[in-house]
Formats: sequence, structure tokens, C-alpha cells
Amino acid sequence: MKQVVKWSLLGILAFLILLIIKLPASQVIYRANQSNDLSIEGVQGTIWNASASIISVNNMTIENVSWQVSFWDLLFGQVTLDIDGGDLRSSDKVSLQGIISIDMFDPSHVQSSDLTVYLPADMAIAQAPLPIAVNAGGRFKVSLTELDYAGRCIGLSGKGQWLNAGLEGLVGLSEPLSLGNFQANLSCIEDDILVKITPPNVFNLSADARIPSSLKVKLNGQFKPDDSLPKQVRDAAQFFGRPDNQGFYKIKF
Repeated sequence: MKQVVKWSLLGILAFLILLIIKLPASQVIYRANQSNDLSIEGVQGTIWNASASIISVNNMTIENVSWQVSFWDLLFGQVTLDIDGGDLRSSDKVSLQGIISIDMFDPSHVQSSDLTVYLPADMAIAQAPLPIAVNAGGRFKVSLTELDYAGRCIGLSGKGQWLNAGLEGLVGLSEPLSLGNFQANLSCIEDDILVKITPPNVFNLSADARIPSSLKVKLNGQFKPDDSLPKQVRDAAQFFGRPDNQGFYKIKF
């Protein structure tokens, strides 16, 4: 009788393990609460190795996303995803690759030690309250070596770049204006994310952008258009007010 019970329990345990291993990711994700800020479509695979045709976060769409889940990290209360999504070769698509860990007991606590994100520039700049309407070309690249965020910035180290930067739609310019590249360093300041933009660049731009959890960005800096830029561009700088005695225009919003 004891042997029957023993083998029955082992059989049930083996069945449960097999069930967990083969559990479809769609059965878990589609039963989870998806808010207006997050939607996931076309889920395939198991919970350990899955993919989605589209993931939308805050109106930002990422296509063809695949991920793997670390079993061992689950034992320590962490959902660790090795994620790869988007189209790296297409400048008008969002792309990301790296490792993201989420605290099971506090989903707002996100960590990463290796993450690279590409974002179309026009998608990001459209959210900024600029005094003149412009269309931006190129894309932003964010490379994080450390991320520890839990509703506030705990730890952050990385770099941001605006690659193949360009502007079009400026009055008097018949062709898009190529601006080269812009560089920024990423870190924490108090509880906010700090994006520190540094020269050299064609606008001699230096600025600090603070991003709080509310996403109400505060930017403070200055710029001076290079003499090599078209006159229309240098004239457009006047929308930011009067320059100082060194020719720099102040930015603050």
C-alpha cells in the first residue's frame, strides 16, 4: 500500500512538473490584468520561452518580441527576462535587447545590468513641449550598464545617443538638415533620472534633463548654433529668446 501511495505521489509530482514546463504563455499573460498602458498580442510558446507579435507600452509599439524566463531566479522572487524585440535595422522601429528583472512582490521594482534600446527620434521628440514644430530624423540609442528603479531612481548608469540626428520642416529649408550625433550620460539625481547632454555637437548644446516618476520632464541648459548651420536654423534659435553675451540661448521648461 505504501508503495502504491509513493508511486502515485511521484506520478502526480511528475505530471505537475510537466504541466508547468509546458504551460502556454498565453494562458498566463491573457489572464493577467492588462491596463490601457500595456497590451500584448499574438503570444506563443511556453512561459519559459515565448514570443509576442506586438507589445504596446504607453503608445510605444514593439514588434516581434521574444523572451526567456530564468527558472532559478524565480526561486528568489525575481522574474528575469532575457528579451529581444523590434527591428534593429529599421530606424523607424523600436528595438530592445537585454536582461530585465522584475520583483514578484513589487512589480514597480525593475533592474537590469545590460540593456540596449533604440527609439525613433520623432516618436520621442513629439512628446517634448518645443516652441516650434519640427520633424526629427534618426533615432535614440540608450545603453544601460546598471538600472535599479522602483518608482524612483535608485541606481542608473549608462549612455544615451541621438544617432544620425536630423530636422525637417523648418521654414526656408527644402531638404532635411543633417546634425550628426548627440551624446548624453545617464544617472540618478536624488530620486529622479538625470540625462546630462554634453558637447561636442553642432548646437554646442549642454543641458540637464530631470525625469521624475511623473514623467514631467524638467530641462535646463543652453545652446549656440554652429556657424556652419544654415541661416534659417540660426534664426529659428530666436524663438528661445535673447542670447547672452556669449551667444548662448537658454533652455528651461
